[in-house]
Amino acid sequence: MESWANDAGIPRDKVSIIQNALDLDRIRAAPPRGIREEFGIPNDTPIGIVVGGPQYIKGTDLLINAFARSSYRDSARLLIVGDSSDAAYFRDCCALRDSLGLTESITFLGKRLDVASLLKSVDFAVLPSRSESGPLVLIEYMACGLPFVSTNVGGVANLVAELGVPGFVPPNDSLALA
Repeated sequence: MESWANDAGIPRDKVSIIQNALDLDRIRAAPPRGIREEFGIPNDTPIGIVVGGPQYIKGTDLLINAFARSSYRDSARLLIVGDSSDAAYFRDCCALRDSLGLTESITFLGKRLDVASLLKSVDFAVLPSRSESGPLVLIEYMACGLPFVSTNVGGVANLVAELGVPGFVPPNDSLALA
């Protein structure tokens, strides 16, 4: 990571690497949102969240297939937050969800400005990505005290895994994710 600085003639002792930063105070200060009322979800239904719009690299199709195989498919709700940059992929994910009988179980919320409040209002989180550079959302999940299952991708996931946090699964494996 620091090789570009060394190649530019900057002495090694003058180089520091700073990981991406997050405003955790934003998360701490966010009030929970009444999503059970907003979406008509009963109090005894576990609610999960995925922060990352429907995109191939984010593994949305893997997530839908995993949820279909999960023993929670009929007893939990899953909210997917974020925009899709690929309209055809989004349509395919909606069609997959519907064909697997998960129309009532998986809801695409699109872009939201209240993500921190949503995180404080759910019971678990998932990161199904095929690839990530960060993923900083794991830190946000942990800051909210959310149990999560994640594929083992990106630098943050590797750091979290080194802390002994269980639950990481291989990327691109919907059965392991289930």
